[in-house]
Amino acid sequence: MKSIQINGFTQKNEAFIIQPKRLRTHGIVVGMTGSGKTGFSVTLLESLIAQDIPIIAIDPKGDLTNLALVFEEMNAANFSAWTPEGEDATDVAQRWRTGVEEIGISETDVSALRQKMNVQLFTPGRTTATPINLLAAPEMKGSVTAETKTDLIRSYVSGLFTLLDRDIDPINDPEHILLCSILEHLSIDELNFSVESLIPAVMNPPFEKIGFFPVETVCPEKKRMALAMALNNLLAAPTFEAWRTGPALSIDKLMDRSDGRVPVSIFTLAHLSESERHFFLSILLSQILAYTRTQKGSEDLEGLLFFDEVAGFLPPAPKNPVTKDPILTLMKQSRAVGFGVVLATQNPIDLDYKAISNAGLWCVGRLQTKQDRSRLLDGMGRPDLDETIQALAPREFLVQHPKFDGPEVISSRHAIAYLRGPITEQEFPKLAEQKLVSDFNINVETPIGQRKAADKEPQNEAVSNAKARGQSVKPIAPIDDIYLSQYKVYHPTSHEYFGVAPTNPASKRIYKPALLAEMACRFDDTRGDYVVNETHSYIMYPLEEDRWKRFEVNTEETLREAEYDWAYEDLPASLDEQKEVAKAGKALKAQLYAEASKTQFIHKKMKLRSLGDETKEVFTERVMNAYEACHLDKLTQLKERFSVKHKKLKDRLDVAVDKVETYEADLEDRKSERLMNVGETILGVFMGRRRSISGSMRSHNRVGKAEQRIEQAEDKRDAITEDIKALELELSTAIEDLEFEMLEEAKAIEEKEIRLEKSDIELKSLRLLWVPVSE
Repeated sequence: MKSIQINGFTQKNEAFIIQPKRLRTHGIVVGMTGSGKTGFSVTLLESLIAQDIPIIAIDPKGDLTNLALVFEEMNAANFSAWTPEGEDATDVAQRWRTGVEEIGISETDVSALRQKMNVQLFTPGRTTATPINLLAAPEMKGSVTAETKTDLIRSYVSGLFTLLDRDIDPINDPEHILLCSILEHLSIDELNFSVESLIPAVMNPPFEKIGFFPVETVCPEKKRMALAMALNNLLAAPTFEAWRTGPALSIDKLMDRSDGRVPVSIFTLAHLSESERHFFLSILLSQILAYTRTQKGSEDLEGLLFFDEVAGFLPPAPKNPVTKDPILTLMKQSRAVGFGVVLATQNPIDLDYKAISNAGLWCVGRLQTKQDRSRLLDGMGRPDLDETIQALAPREFLVQHPKFDGPEVISSRHAIAYLRGPITEQEFPKLAEQKLVSDFNINVETPIGQRKAADKEPQNEAVSNAKARGQSVKPIAPIDDIYLSQYKVYHPTSHEYFGVAPTNPASKRIYKPALLAEMACRFDDTRGDYVVNETHSYIMYPLEEDRWKRFEVNTEETLREAEYDWAYEDLPASLDEQKEVAKAGKALKAQLYAEASKTQFIHKKMKLRSLGDETKEVFTERVMNAYEACHLDKLTQLKERFSVKHKKLKDRLDVAVDKVETYEADLEDRKSERLMNVGETILGVFMGRRRSISGSMRSHNRVGKAEQRIEQAEDKRDAITEDIKALELELSTAIEDLEFEMLEEAKAIEEKEIRLEKSDIELKSLRLLWVPVSE
């Protein structure tokens, strides 16, 4: 068995061994796509299992599930169920056997490793393998400290809010504080986490105060009722039933080696949504942390958590998902009890810097971007290794540990487990059939696709009644199935996928099969900063049409069990095998690739593009807002130009008005002077004095000239006034022209079609949907 300790070969072709104790200080495995990261990870875990180290593996994509494909006999019969289409199982088995033997591992060693492994496959939220009852009280040996209990409760509540799709601050949010206080109260004697017990306690808390303030002040009744309704809806949802199935989560059992075998617990998460993954992992990680706090100190490696594709669960600050704190706390505290943590990712930039700096062992494959290399090498304290990492070939890794003399470039050894690629949920039954995974000593419903021929008898009274009436019983399908909860049928005339069905008692009532797929698509145009992520449901119904249609359905419209005592229509031949069903999923991908598109709106002059799923109306409004801002600038410039002319005219008008007023005052003086001269002349005649009339004539002439000046000044004033009016009219016209021009330019919106790349289409789930039809 010692040969399995090999983790790779140095550039001198010498065996390279990573001792298990090196992983007490945790590790990081990084490498871009194609670097061989998955193969290196599997060989590392194989070596640890050979040294009796229990493994807890978190598998978001399905790659680590390959660890179960270790066969006692490396023959074609064992490989055939897992050999890709187009390859010969005999050739694959021979190639794998030769590769293992070339590194000094015999078939006897492989057989011994297989017998030593106790692989347990867990599917939280599903019953396709072993589910986990996350609503049961956690099973823990020994006493639980108050600190540990508080951490467990906080993680449970944070995960619950994540599942409710609510972003909650654990420190400041009243609802989070309320739930934690309730669970603290309910768990005085023992841990007791239950949504059922939470709901009535939320409506009527078992205490009057939270801290200093009354409950009503901290979290009013209206807010508590809304929270209770949200929890009740979660509890009542058909898809939530799987979270209540199976054994309680027990890290003690996951680490138990009392039967002489090494437990390898693989938690596969590929079937879960993002919020469900965070919900489950917040609970799993907090319980692992609680487990380590009950263990004795150790200088050896006693257990290992391997987290594959950790990106998104341990992001850099300021992001702080519910999974981040327990991982960082584990990396800080668990080394003292010999529990290691190894994180694997493609992009170091997605990891929090504290995690990188807390790792003692680095296994670095090729990294394409300088940003990724700089991020990692800064954490390692070895910026000098940039060129070395850049030059790494596929399956080559630079391995660094403080206890090593220096970094070593090694070639990853051949894996013992068959690396056939991600194992899908539909393939889990084959693992059980070949006894490659073991159960958890629990009684759960046998997953669909795993039932034997002898199990195909009616399992409930409804099916028995249907058979007694001569109706067909429920067929056995190779994939998971659910039921549509309403009477709905397809109307060919109206082209509606489903409509209200007739309720005539004499009508034929039957469950008809359909395929329901959940598809995630990413429309993006990196040059245009356009990204739209969409997840929609599609249905193939009737199946004979062999075409998918958009069909939005929520969890309240589906059920896990039939709600009517009806017969079933037989499945078509295209659904009798998993590979045939998989073709339907591929057909949906091809259909979306050929047909699906988004429209990006572009305004070239304003250099604007629609972002995300922005409608044309919203984008047009944004363009108009931009033009309004631009209009204000241009309008300001326009008014400034006109204001200069206007001021000059206004100044001239003021001068003209002043002249008119001055001339008018002078005229009055002249008239007064003339009047006095005339009076003096007449008085002289009466007095016998002789006086010349020339003075009177001069006064009269001066009055005439003053009147003439006034008339000229008034003409000039009126002319300037007309110039001002003309200038104001010109400004008004210019403003109208500017507004019209901008309105016309704002309408110049172009459209660009954004299509899907094949890599941007992901089939998240594919299930059989039983449609209740009344004909």
